[in-house]
Amino acid sequence: MSVEVKKGSTDVTLYFKLVDDTTGSAKASLVVSAIDATYIRTRRLAVKSDVSAVAASADSAHLDNSGFEVDATNAPGLYRVDFLDAAFANSSDVPQVICVINHASCDPAMQLVSLVANIGGELAVDTITSSVIAAGAITAAKFAAGAIDAAAIASDAIDASAIAAGAITAAKFASDAITASVIAASAITAAKFATGAITATVIADGAIDAATFAANAINASAIAADAIDASAIAAGAITAAKFAAGAIDATAIADGAIDAATFAVNAINASAVAADAIDASAIAAGAITAAKFASDAITASVVAADFITAAKIADGAIDAATFAVNAINASALAADAVLELLLAMFETGSGSTYASAAAGSVVKQIADNAGGASLTEVSIAAAVWNEPSTGHISAGKAGAQLWTSIDSILVDTGTDGVVLAANAVNASAIASDAIDASAIAANAITAAKFANGAINASAIAADAITATKFAADAINASAIAADAIDASAIAANAITAAKIADAAIDNATFAAGAIGSTALAADVVVDIFSGNTIAEAYAADAAAATPAQLLYMIWAFLAEKSIASTTLTANQLDGATAAMTFSLDSATAPTSVTRAS
Repeated sequence: MSVEVKKGSTDVTLYFKLVDDTTGSAKASLVVSAIDATYIRTRRLAVKSDVSAVAASADSAHLDNSGFEVDATNAPGLYRVDFLDAAFANSSDVPQVICVINHASCDPAMQLVSLVANIGGELAVDTITSSVIAAGAITAAKFAAGAIDAAAIASDAIDASAIAAGAITAAKFASDAITASVIAASAITAAKFATGAITATVIADGAIDAATFAANAINASAIAADAIDASAIAAGAITAAKFAAGAIDATAIADGAIDAATFAVNAINASAVAADAIDASAIAAGAITAAKFASDAITASVVAADFITAAKIADGAIDAATFAVNAINASALAADAVLELLLAMFETGSGSTYASAAAGSVVKQIADNAGGASLTEVSIAAAVWNEPSTGHISAGKAGAQLWTSIDSILVDTGTDGVVLAANAVNASAIASDAIDASAIAANAITAAKFANGAINASAIAADAITATKFAADAINASAIAADAIDASAIAANAITAAKIADAAIDNATFAAGAIGSTALAADVVVDIFSGNTIAEAYAADAAAATPAQLLYMIWAFLAEKSIASTTLTANQLDGATAAMTFSLDSATAPTSVTRAS
C-alpha cells in the first residue's frame, strides 16, 4: 500500500492491519506496548521505537510513538500509530519512507510513503506567474460582484512579501478606481499597517500634494489624540519651505489649540524664528493682550541683549493709548527711577536762565518762594543748620525733638556717652524667638555680611542649631555655594553617632553606585570571607536559601557525598549526618540529578 505525504509534514498518523504470522487471521486485542514502530528513509538506516498505548479514542490528539487498537469488534486487527516527525523530514535526496509496525506473533505490516513537494490539489511555489497568465486574463468582469471581500482573504494573506517591488503604482489603477464608496468604513486603520510600512522611501516625491486630499479631509477628528508628537516629526522636518504662502492662518488653527503645554521647554528660541518672521502683518489687531501672557512669562532672561531697539519700534507705535490706566505705578518704577528723575531736574540744564523761566512754572515758583536767583544747594543747607534753635522748641516741633528730646532720652536712660562692653550682647540678652523669619528681611544675610572665619565652633553654643530652627526646605542647593562645605569646614569628630537620628541613613540616602570598590577598605572584604566562621545550615528542599546555606550545600555536594544505586547522599561537615539526598535517573549512567530531601 502506498500513500503520499507532503515533505516536512508533522503529526502524521497511519493505520495498519496486523495478522497472525501462522493463520493469517486478524490479531485483535494485542498489548499495544509490545508493538514496535520502525521507519526506513531512502538510503538511510532503520529507526525503531517502542509504541506507547494511549486512550482508545478516534479523535485523540497526535502523540509521537503512540498507538491504540481502533475497534476490536468492528475492525479487528486495525491499529492506529502516530509516527515521529523525523520520518517525514524534508530532504532533497529522500523521496520515500517505509513505515513498519510488528509484533512477536504477527507478520510485519508496512506502508510505502511517497514524500512529495505538493499533494493533490496544491500548487507548487511560483506555479502561477505573470508568464502563464495572458494579458487581460484577469479583469473586473471575471469576478462576480462581491466575490473578493474581507472574508475571502485569509488574515495576513497580503503582506509586504506577497507584493513585488513596484507592483502597485498609479498606472495600475483606473481613474477614480479607488473612491470612498469602494472602501468599507474603518477598512483602513493604523492596525492594518505594519510598523514602518509607510516611510519616505515608499512614497514618490510629489505623490502627496494639495490635490490628494478632499476639502477638509484632514480635520481634528481625523487625527488621533497625541498622534503628532516629538517622536513623529524628524529633526528639521518642519521648515518654512514646507508651507505654501498663507497656508497657516487664523482659520487653520482652532481656538485655544496653542497653549503652554503645546511647547517643550525652550522650544521657541532665537534659532527657531526667522529674521523678520514677526512683523505687523503677522499679528492681528488686538492679538497680543495682557491675558495672553502668564505671570512672569517675560523676564530679563528670556529677552536677548539688543532684542528691543529703536529700529524695532515704528514711529508713534507707543503713545498714551498704549498704556492701560494706571499701568505705570509705584511698583512699576525701580527704586532708583524716582531718584533719577529728581536728579535730572536738578542736574540737567533747562536751556534757559532763571530770568527767562515761564511765570508759574515749578522752577520759577520754587525759586521765587525760596530766595529767587540766590537759591543754591549750599545756601539751603546752611540756612537749615544755622537756624537758631530758640525759635523751634515748641512741643511737637522737629526742632524740639532734635534739641531737647533726644538729649533727655540719653540722660534718662543713663546711656549718654555709654560704650557697650565686649560681649555685652549675648544669648541671655536676647529673648526666646526674638529673632525669627519675620525679623530678617529677604536676602538680609549673605556671605558678604560675615568676615572671613567669623563663624566658627566657639561662636555657636552647644545644641544652638537644631532641626526646629530651620523651615522646611530652608536649606537647598541654591543656598550653598559650590565647595562651601569641605573637610576644613568640619571639625574632627564633629559628626558622631549621637548627632545622627535613628534610621536617618537608609538605602534612599545613597545614590546608585555611591559605594564602589574604592569606598571599601581592604579589610572589609577580608573580614567577610576570612573573618568570623559561618554557622552550618542547609535549606530545605525547594526552599529559598541564604548565601551561607548555599555555600554549605555546594560544599557538601562537592566534597561529602556517597551514591547507592540511584540515591546520592550529601553529608554535613561531620561526614556522617545526611544534609541532602538526590535521585539519579540511572544507577549506572545517570544523566540527571534531582534533589529528593
